[in-house]
Amino acid sequence: MTKGKEEDMVLYAAPNGRDSWSGRFLEPNPMKTDGPFRTIAGARDAVRKLRKAQVSGTSEKPKTPIRVLIRGGEYRLTKPITFTLEDSGTAKSPITYSAYPGEKSLISGGRQIRGWTGTKVDGKELWTADLPGVLKNRENIRELFVNGERRRRSRLPKKGFYYITGSKRAGNAPTDNPLNFLQFSKGEIESTWKNLTDAEVVVLHYWTDSHFKIKAVDKKNKVVIFQNAARRRLLPGSPYYIENVFEGIEPGEWYPDKKSGKLYYMPLKGEELENVRIIIPKLEKLVGMEGKPAEAEYIEHVHFENLCFAHAAVSFEKIAFSEQAAHEVPGAIQFEGSRNCSVRGCEIANAGTYAIELSNGCCGNSIIDNHIHDMGAGGIKLNGAPLETSPHVSKPSEFTMNNTISNNYIHHCGRMSHCAVGILIRHSGGNTVSNNHIHDLYYTGISVGWVWGYAPSIATGNLIEYNHIHDIGHGWLSDMAGIYTLGLSTGTVIRCNLIHDIKCHRYGAWGIYFDEGTANIAAEQNIVYNCQTGGFFQHYGKNNTVRNNIIGPSKKWHFRRSVEEAHLSFTFKHNIFYIKGGKFLEGKWLKPGYLFDKNLYWRADGKKLKFMKWSFDEWQKRGQDFNSLVADPLFKNPDKGDFTLSPDSPAFRLGFRPIDLNMIGVRKKG
Repeated sequence: MTKGKEEDMVLYAAPNGRDSWSGRFLEPNPMKTDGPFRTIAGARDAVRKLRKAQVSGTSEKPKTPIRVLIRGGEYRLTKPITFTLEDSGTAKSPITYSAYPGEKSLISGGRQIRGWTGTKVDGKELWTADLPGVLKNRENIRELFVNGERRRRSRLPKKGFYYITGSKRAGNAPTDNPLNFLQFSKGEIESTWKNLTDAEVVVLHYWTDSHFKIKAVDKKNKVVIFQNAARRRLLPGSPYYIENVFEGIEPGEWYPDKKSGKLYYMPLKGEELENVRIIIPKLEKLVGMEGKPAEAEYIEHVHFENLCFAHAAVSFEKIAFSEQAAHEVPGAIQFEGSRNCSVRGCEIANAGTYAIELSNGCCGNSIIDNHIHDMGAGGIKLNGAPLETSPHVSKPSEFTMNNTISNNYIHHCGRMSHCAVGILIRHSGGNTVSNNHIHDLYYTGISVGWVWGYAPSIATGNLIEYNHIHDIGHGWLSDMAGIYTLGLSTGTVIRCNLIHDIKCHRYGAWGIYFDEGTANIAAEQNIVYNCQTGGFFQHYGKNNTVRNNIIGPSKKWHFRRSVEEAHLSFTFKHNIFYIKGGKFLEGKWLKPGYLFDKNLYWRADGKKLKFMKWSFDEWQKRGQDFNSLVADPLFKNPDKGDFTLSPDSPAFRLGFRPIDLNMIGVRKKG
């Protein structure tokens, strides 16, 4: 990146600047009468004036790009940076906010905690800071970072989980809502804990997580009653843990005492007061692009490049109960009514939210080359107006379409909202999601669609290709996948993705998962292996095509169909199944509604290949796989995840096309 092209109009912002200056100079002048701006908002205001001058014809550089170069350092926000219609650029004269070449510019929504003192409380050596303005006003503090590393609130148990023992009340305990209590084992929850009602129980159940504030503890019957109620019954055997228990604090953990207005931190070995920087997030939103899509008025051609964003906060109310995918949690960077804008080469980290959110009326935007990590929720989410709503009738101007999400590295997300997704597309179509590397989440890698069943959906024509998705689930939640879809998906293609190592708690760890009503979608040239419950699953759907995929070993099954319908559910051709342990088919296959042909099957564990209860010959007599083979595909090293085919593989005789792994995942810039 250059410091600005000769024809560009360049402004500067720097930690040693002033918003009263012109922003035309890289450094303050000797007289300290002019120099860079101090804040990004100050630079934005100056750009507004320049843009007005360009439009009116009074600018010294009419219709030229405007570039704001932001010097290295920290820009701590007291309120979000908001961009409105008057901040727009044009295709020929875009507006770009970028880090100065070679320097790190951090935009933070956090507050540094100072004034720490060493103290001993209940025999524990702790650091203590007074925060009367924060804690006594009941402001919620959910995250704390020490030298850029997340530290968890005091947690029990220290490793692993407790497990719900029952959901029935015992003895003469109060008969509260059956969704606002659970039964526990002896010693897990104590009624004598300090500030008991500030402790939180986090339950991992189904495909979501629920967060509860404790109301009371019935120690005799081992029942904890909550202040709030879950959306779904809390099943016995579901894992849970407890946060914000002072008695459980250990090194690397912290505890906010709202009654006393004190914040406690137990340092790790080697941490000293003079060499740590402790930050708590304050702002929920860092940047907001606020167009008016309902009026078909958009912010256009505004770009953010090579900047760092951190410390976006999230409230208990936003994370307490999610319907699915933590979609209720906002993004640190929020776009609404934005077109042809971009976030490129940025780092978003150390926050409780999603990183980037595109909502109503966002079209033609690009989210490219970003590094997203250590997020409380997920990476990137897209959502616009659905095709059908009531009482509001969606306008085409509010649809979110044709955005590009490419070459992003998204990892270690879902640290607070465990059901968050790496890339979440709800009511949005025509998007391209390519070459992203997604790993280390507790739920799904990429989720597409938000209509259950066969009702009309706008989530059509999406292209999901060349993504590398792995190490998803970690055994915490259920009903997840590397790539998950919902509803009518006409024209959507899932191709050339590498998906592996998906692990659930109870059920449902799939490579590719066509859930309720997925229809008219194609999955092709994907490689899927080492998924706990199978490489592919269709709950119910119609007219789907699964072709030219490699589905490698999985622990329980390899292919599941759970609903029989009168129409054609899917066509399955030119695929390779490499089975080593577990069953091949699972679910409901007695009735027709599917077509298999020109596939290659091989059991590498020496067991007999069975199609449910049928042999291969019997399966063919049922009208399936007339032109298929049972033979070794001759992979190079499948036990190490190398599914390169030998030149003389029998798969080629069936028309199988090789899958180029070199194209998958994040590509080098340039």
